[in-house]
Amino acid sequence: MRGAAVLLGAIAVWTFTTGVVPFRGSRIGLGIDVRTASKALGVGILIALITAALFGIPAVTIAAGGLGAAVPVVRGNTRRQSQIAAIRQCWPDILFRIRGSLSAGTTLADATIEAFVAAGDPFESVGRRLRREVLVGRGFAAGIAAARSDFADATSDRGLVTLETASATGGQRVGEVFAALAISVGDE
Repeated sequence: MRGAAVLLGAIAVWTFTTGVVPFRGSRIGLGIDVRTASKALGVGILIALITAALFGIPAVTIAAGGLGAAVPVVRGNTRRQSQIAAIRQCWPDILFRIRGSLSAGTTLADATIEAFVAAGDPFESVGRRLRREVLVGRGFAAGIAAARSDFADATSDRGLVTLETASATGGQRVGEVFAALAISVGDE
């Protein structure tokens, strides 16, 4: 039994230090990233092994391993929440920039790409990929759909669905819609 524990501990430590997991970026269970879950497993097992070696009491070993496993999960959730907050703060400026570019006669796709690239990370990488999607011929809507999966938060979803709808329908009032949405997002 101790051999299996040592083997699992070694695997967990290797996964924790290298960060190599088979389904990188996937999410499991309660919205926990697979990489975060593997780190939690590694830390939990490592702390449990150290506690078992020091004390030899199963209840203490399980409790210490569980507490150790919670640390990477809490850190990952805190980091994700701060990223979502930063993304939400960028949206009003992006929408106003798109509206201004549309007023100047730029196409919706070009205005969106310019606004995303000017906003900085993580919007910049999405804007560059959106530019590639448009240039390759897959279309603006396909690029926006890919961006929705990248951001995966409610504010970004509202903005990107509005962009997708505006691209499909067009019209004279698109700028006004973006201005209203920017005010609404800014108020949140």
